[in-house]
Amino acid sequence: MRGKKVAIIGAGISGLAVAPILAKKGFEVEVYEKNNQPGGRAMVLEDSGFKFDMGPSWYMMPEIFDQWFAKLGRKREDYFSISKLNPNYRLFFPDDEKITITTDWDELENIFEKYEPGSGVRLRKYLDESEEKYNVAVDKYLSMNFTSLWQLLDFDLLRKAVVWKMWRSWNEHVCKSFKNAKLQKVLLWPAVFLGGSPKNLPSLYSLMSHVDLQQGVFYPDRGFQSLVQAMYEVGTEEGVNYSFNSEVQKIHVKNGKAVSLVVNDSIKEVDLVIGSADYQHIEEHLLPNTEKQFINWDQRVLGPHTFCIYLGISKQLHNLTHHNYYFQEDEEWDDHFSAIFGKKQWPKNPSVYICCPSKTDNQVAPKGQENIFMLIPVASGLNDTNEEREKLYNYSINILEKVTGDSIQDHVVFKKIISHRDHIELYNAFQGNSLGLAQTLLQTGPFRLKMRHPNISNLFYTGHYTQPGTGTPICVRSGEIVAEEVMKYYE
Repeated sequence: MRGKKVAIIGAGISGLAVAPILAKKGFEVEVYEKNNQPGGRAMVLEDSGFKFDMGPSWYMMPEIFDQWFAKLGRKREDYFSISKLNPNYRLFFPDDEKITITTDWDELENIFEKYEPGSGVRLRKYLDESEEKYNVAVDKYLSMNFTSLWQLLDFDLLRKAVVWKMWRSWNEHVCKSFKNAKLQKVLLWPAVFLGGSPKNLPSLYSLMSHVDLQQGVFYPDRGFQSLVQAMYEVGTEEGVNYSFNSEVQKIHVKNGKAVSLVVNDSIKEVDLVIGSADYQHIEEHLLPNTEKQFINWDQRVLGPHTFCIYLGISKQLHNLTHHNYYFQEDEEWDDHFSAIFGKKQWPKNPSVYICCPSKTDNQVAPKGQENIFMLIPVASGLNDTNEEREKLYNYSINILEKVTGDSIQDHVVFKKIISHRDHIELYNAFQGNSLGLAQTLLQTGPFRLKMRHPNISNLFYTGHYTQPGTGTPICVRSGEIVAEEVMKYYE
């Protein structure tokens, strides 16, 4: 492969994952990134002594990251350390009750028994099945490029699909065993990691309960920027060349092959292209009209947009752990998901995620102050007005004051809101979406967008629109899979 020029569009997680693997195989790898730093949605924001992870904040499935480093002959711990959070997170409810979640089985069982006597035994059965699903998914689904339904014709997989009633929604699966609304939320909230709602995701994804409640939640020292910088460093060690502030404007195609890119108005010849940027942006804005796949984007179920608020608070706050969620009542919980996937409108009384990494890491905020990152999932494609931003900001501050019991407004020393139009500008994100395609049943496995362009033989895709799905560790796997596909292409 020596001398073959591979151009990667975008230095997001999947682009960072594939680049050093191919460089190690002898390819000349160039990564073009439109922003001034690597990471894509996992970029870092620094201001006024605060350091914010702009995107992912949950370090889960740590073995996936460790395996990536091992594949490249390295150890993750030589680049950064991780620590297991205890507690995992805290859940707040409108009736002022709160539930603190850990991976300690006795504590979990006591929580479930408190709210629903007899549910501890059912939780054990539920988590055993979740673990089995997880192991099957990691072994089978998360290591394959599904190009055909025939790849699903595995007797053992089909048998398990029947046993697990995979056609049922995750919501149905949970509600069949647990009747208490608070406990249902404990088990169903990770749907947000998959870009879907509990009602439109298949029950396969109850595997996330194993990740959440049994594996636990970790934190990389100094935040996700440590992972991004480590992946970037491994790439440079393997000879990858990264060009920042370099926006790919066009892909030139000749005789069914990509032959060059236009980058900042300059022509760059290529032997192969990997799109780690937004799939829709590449298809609709970089390719000639004659080469587009003509995907009906209106029929695709996009994951939500993440409305994000970054705050520097000039005092310490009470009641918060590193990760926190404020969950609304049942009707408003349902209305929130309906606003995202049904009505496609701004939510009225949504649930709110509150991250306070300064509870764990004293390097992300000045001494005696707090680093706060709040996130509300909303529909992609909304009209992102300043009025809507301010309305949701004020709502979020009220929630933060409610759960902490502290006054907040007069102590905000740094504030930044990131919403749809920022994601479009920063990431060329289709409709400002944050998570690519939702992991619905008809957007799982062979039903996701193709990893290799059907008409352009040397154009490949990686990331959260294609195989195997959405989420940071899954995008690492996507980078590994596309590297294997490129190697097959040159066999």
